[in-house]
Amino acid sequence: MKTFASFGAENMNVTQPFVVDIGGEGRHCAAWNLNPRRFKTCGPDSGQPIPRLIMGRSEAVPLPNHVVDMIIVERTPLSRRALDEIKRIARPGALVVLRHARAFGMDPHRLAKEVLAGTWCVRECQIESRAYQVLVIQLAETAPEFASVNRSVPQ
Repeated sequence: MKTFASFGAENMNVTQPFVVDIGGEGRHCAAWNLNPRRFKTCGPDSGQPIPRLIMGRSEAVPLPNHVVDMIIVERTPLSRRALDEIKRIARPGALVVLRHARAFGMDPHRLAKEVLAGTWCVRECQIESRAYQVLVIQLAETAPEFASVNRSVPQ
């Protein structure tokens, strides 16, 4: 199993809330950014290094089980495999925040509601005349797979 140091986050303090932005490029200052690229691809900082970077993809997150307190996913595709990884790395009671474009009246988070057990709320918003849906899920605290959670990092 990989340690935090093996993906470049040797100074990570897991006693503080551990926030991961899947596909992030540094927009959320408290988050570690999981991204397969080392440099930003969007906005005025395009080409600059991504801060607090964890090299990886949403379908194979290089983190131990049940260690993340909050997961943010904005615009990154939500495959079944990615949602299974979110479920695997999230601690019991973690928050998951998803924001995706709403196209053709479809629910962009239908699969997430099925895969991620917990309490959720939905909000609609407009960004530059495009409709987005924001889904916030608080994962269940008592799911059977969370019975023996160890937040320490294996060495």
